[in-house]
Amino acid sequence: MASAKASLDTLPEELILTIMDFLDDIQPLLALNATTHRLHRLTLSRLYNRFPGRNSELFLRTISHSPQLAKYTKSTVWHQERKTVPRIDMLEKRHVVTRLNQLAVPHGTDLAEQFAKFGKSDDYWYMEVLLLFMPNLESVEVRESWLWDDHHYWFKSASPFFNPLCESRLKSATLYGPLRIENVVPLLTIPSLRRLKCSQVVVMRREGFKVFQWGVWPVERVLPEGASNLEHLALEESCIDLENLMPIMSGIKALKSFAYEHMPNDLADEASRVDHINSAALSSCLKTQRASLEYIRIRDTQQHEWSMTNFLFGPNANGEGGRNDRTDFPNLHTLDIGPLFSERFEHKSSLEEEVRALATESLPSLKTIRFMIDANFFTNIALENFLRAFAHTLASERPGMEVVELVGWDPMLGWFPDNLPALQEVYAHSGLRLGSVCGDILDIHGAEPLLINEDTEPDWVVVTDLRLSSRD
Repeated sequence: MASAKASLDTLPEELILTIMDFLDDIQPLLALNATTHRLHRLTLSRLYNRFPGRNSELFLRTISHSPQLAKYTKSTVWHQERKTVPRIDMLEKRHVVTRLNQLAVPHGTDLAEQFAKFGKSDDYWYMEVLLLFMPNLESVEVRESWLWDDHHYWFKSASPFFNPLCESRLKSATLYGPLRIENVVPLLTIPSLRRLKCSQVVVMRREGFKVFQWGVWPVERVLPEGASNLEHLALEESCIDLENLMPIMSGIKALKSFAYEHMPNDLADEASRVDHINSAALSSCLKTQRASLEYIRIRDTQQHEWSMTNFLFGPNANGEGGRNDRTDFPNLHTLDIGPLFSERFEHKSSLEEEVRALATESLPSLKTIRFMIDANFFTNIALENFLRAFAHTLASERPGMEVVELVGWDPMLGWFPDNLPALQEVYAHSGLRLGSVCGDILDIHGAEPLLINEDTEPDWVVVTDLRLSSRD
């Protein structure tokens, strides 16, 4: 007797759901959704799991009428798409306005008034409307926040301070700026939020006579000391004096990782523009989280003479103040800093001073140090001398250290430093591991004299100027 042919109808639901996990394209899911009642039910959670930012008016119409579908939405990406065909009509619009007044008080009244004007706006408030209808949202990504009104607090819909009726489940948020650091304060009031990454955080020029919302509701009022459960904060390609970050750092209960990349921005206010990191302000920020920090990453895009420790302990870490002025970081295991300035570390006494500053009693858990080295400011000889002396000093002064890594160097160098295997042997004899990790090749895609030939191998880079392929 011939065995029955296997089909989707005969497969267990758990297996069908597993198969759907491998479908990246929405079209197969839509086809399955229209096949049978069983597959229609099973595909709903996958179809509505992620809002990709397209046809937002149609998506809003659906989830405002069908909360049972909106509960499946766990992540959303927002970007400014202007076309939705067909648009929602006036009857649908009235329904959304009614629901807005039910979902948020008093913030929903303002949103309802905005939405009632009809015609989709590119302002931040439209995303606020969508947030109210996605109660189980866990992650959000905003790709074009530069089009939003940066004089307002954002994400008030999900903030218990502005909308006590909302019980947001948001865990992570990623915002691509430019933006002001105050814009994201309402996010930090969400109890479930653990990760926040922002790019191009800038103290921007003020526009005309606009009033900042934080002039009415100060940051300290919206975010009291120790109120936020945030654990991971990253500010990439940003340009602020870190004194402006202090109210936010004070509002976080126990931060585990902190990253800051300083990069000058043309949008910065001339009066507040800073060329380098304010190490004193940075030290003050980090001290607010000294008991919980496990990972610190600092980048200053311009070369200047600074030590490895002055941003942890302050500019006078090695001065007359002595050990009593120092701050303990008992859980810090990874320190990632750069770019380093070569002249400070070419003298053995300076190097030993730096390593001793990483005192065991101040950083008892430190295991990994990562350096960003700019090859233009370190000759091969200077770098080799530095690395050899560093290994020797660590072995004698800091026996608990495990890993030293050179990171972020130009991938076009091909091999960095030139004598890496020999240096790795030196470190191995000292009980350490020396690593070398280049920067992201994607950072130089499209830059002259580079040419990407996608007809050969994806992501391969062809060097059209051979002078750049060697370090003479």
